[in-house]
Amino acid sequence: MYRRALKHTGSASLLAIGTMVITLLAVLLVCTTAIESRVSSRRELDAIKLKTLADAGIQYGYWQRIWQNAALPYQVNNFAVGDGTVNVTVTDNASEVPNSIKIVSVANYRGKAFTSTRVVSIGLDTSAGIYSYAFVSGSEVTTNKLKTGNSSSNTNGDMRINGDLKLHGQAAAYGNAYASGTITGEVGGTLYNGYAAVAFPSYDHTRYRDIAFTTATGNQTWGAGTINFNIRNMIYYINGSLTLNGTQTISGRGTLVVRGNVTINGNVQYANTDSRLVVLTENNLVIGSSVTGVVGIYYVHNVASSNSSITLNNDVNNSAGSFIADSYVFNVSSGYAKVVHNPIDSLLCRDMKMPGYW
Repeated sequence: MYRRALKHTGSASLLAIGTMVITLLAVLLVCTTAIESRVSSRRELDAIKLKTLADAGIQYGYWQRIWQNAALPYQVNNFAVGDGTVNVTVTDNASEVPNSIKIVSVANYRGKAFTSTRVVSIGLDTSAGIYSYAFVSGSEVTTNKLKTGNSSSNTNGDMRINGDLKLHGQAAAYGNAYASGTITGEVGGTLYNGYAAVAFPSYDHTRYRDIAFTTATGNQTWGAGTINFNIRNMIYYINGSLTLNGTQTISGRGTLVVRGNVTINGNVQYANTDSRLVVLTENNLVIGSSVTGVVGIYYVHNVASSNSSITLNNDVNNSAGSFIADSYVFNVSSGYAKVVHNPIDSLLCRDMKMPGYW
């Protein structure tokens, strides 16, 4: 009996020890799997972080070249982005792809590196379509009260006319002139008679209303002050007419979409070189007799009837922008109205939701 009991006890002990060993092995397996899973997750997170940093570097390089006009080649090293860094190089890539730049971004994070390369088109003027010109009219223009562009360099004064262009007296275009009819008068650049008529992009006001950051109902009158576009490329929608009294300073980039008429009774200026203004109306724009200077792109087009107009009541100077309208009324008693085009690209057209680009 004693020997049998001892044998039974030994067997039970061996079974218990075996069970413990199996349990420990299972625990070790679970721990090992968890550690491997954690290491794998960390690697995946690091890879995602590196790619995100590299993409941020691409955007930073583009911003430096396009919005800050950084000279090429442009390079910055160890630029801090969160808890990582990027090295960014921007070079001219026109020899490979016309009107393009190459951006190389090397991200560094937790001792690892990831490189991203992007070729970006930066085509100017022609890619901006109807917004490539200083002055556009959907009908014949006959005037002695208009000058476009810079006379000293004969630039930024291109005109596009559906119909005849008749410049006489002091009127002049310091740039190229394109007309579906015939052109007469002083043109500093090349004359393009019989050129194809330009198409005015249509647009749907309800789309602008639906995405507008700010909306207003009824006629609006704004006194002198600053128009702050606090959100970049902001849309401000007005279901009514807009009257601007006194000097307006444009801070930021934004588009005013107005269902009614627009009347400007004071100068319009930019707060800084990065600011941009686009004004869209399907009715009429009147620039008052006290206004001497404005900036911005003014797009005045009635999709249904093509009979909207810009009326110029003084020798106003649009020093950085465009006048684009179905027709014009020149009530300039002395001197002349002037507009100097501010070159833009299709990216800006898309960002600011200009008709034909979204």
